[in-house]
Amino acid sequence: AAPTATNTPTPTVPATPTATPTPTPTAKASASGAIRGVVWYDWNHDQKRSETELPLEDFNVTLLWAGPDNVLGTADDEEKSDRTNSRGEYSKANLSPGLYRIHVEATDDVLNSDKNPVRKNAGTLTVEQQLASGQELNDFDLALYSGDLDGDLISDGAEGQGDYDGDGAPNYADADADGDGRPDRSEGTRDVNNNGLPDFLDTAPPDGQPQIQMTKTDFLLIDADLDGRASANDTLLYRIDVVNHGQQAYKNVVLFDTPDAMTNVVGGTVQSSSGQISSGNDAGAVHIQIELGDIAVGESATISFQVQIAAEVTLRRIQNQAFIQFDDPTGTNGSAAIRSDDPDAPGSADVTVTAVGADTIQTIHMPIAAR
Repeated sequence: AAPTATNTPTPTVPATPTATPTPTPTAKASASGAIRGVVWYDWNHDQKRSETELPLEDFNVTLLWAGPDNVLGTADDEEKSDRTNSRGEYSKANLSPGLYRIHVEATDDVLNSDKNPVRKNAGTLTVEQQLASGQELNDFDLALYSGDLDGDLISDGAEGQGDYDGDGAPNYADADADGDGRPDRSEGTRDVNNNGLPDFLDTAPPDGQPQIQMTKTDFLLIDADLDGRASANDTLLYRIDVVNHGQQAYKNVVLFDTPDAMTNVVGGTVQSSSGQISSGNDAGAVHIQIELGDIAVGESATISFQVQIAAEVTLRRIQNQAFIQFDDPTGTNGSAAIRSDDPDAPGSADVTVTAVGADTIQTIHMPIAAR
């Protein structure tokens, strides 16, 4: 018999496995950030804002973003801007991370405005800042300043030659309001309530001096390296004299002082011949405040304190100026103020300047206003 055929099984072709797609990672979105701060008038140039230094209103703050390439000056740069409010504040939110150039200046659109103490020729300020993803810089403050020959908180550039109060006409600061034969601007800060009229603060007694005077003198107290010059780690002594030449007492006199940023107050050295030290007698204090009280006719007050020049001093000069505030019924909010004058300088209401590394200033080795 014929053999029975055995079917040869057909081999099964294994199925090709279906490829599992690899998920594409989702790009992480960059969180937006912000830059905010205050633009203010740094009249004593110490880069520290005090309560007496005014904010600058309606100033344009420009933020130039470097774009995705993070390089300024290329085609992808993007400009953003904001104007300061009455408190000098500016704010830009929803900012992409990267490099920013922040720029502020006094421009024509803020001229002839009573909002700001410093206007034309106030200069410009430009700074670059890297902003990280999601970073919020909430205290990115910007300070402007310019010359102020007469100490009236209006920049010399805004006032022009021969018009020191900036009202466009000669008046108390340009002439002789009290008729004493001396130019008003040579007699110290004039017309402190800025009403354009001479009053008891402006009218001088027969000796041709202002009713109240304040001088601030610098001394080299400790010459640490014995080089005969003010330099790093040396100690300076400041003496402030307030004298009432007028015909009535000055009430509720308060003295304020902000030492130069390149100096440090020596703790326990603030002294006053009268009144009470409210603040500033601690080592490294930023602000000094002394309640002098009333200064009667013919009387005076003497204040002194010591500062040590910082080891990392980079300036060629250190500068400091005090001011006093007192009651004045005709003044703004019932008060008025004057600034100290450096008796070593020819002008009036001069900032007291100590040259760093120059020939020695006066040297003294004893306290001034011991109490």
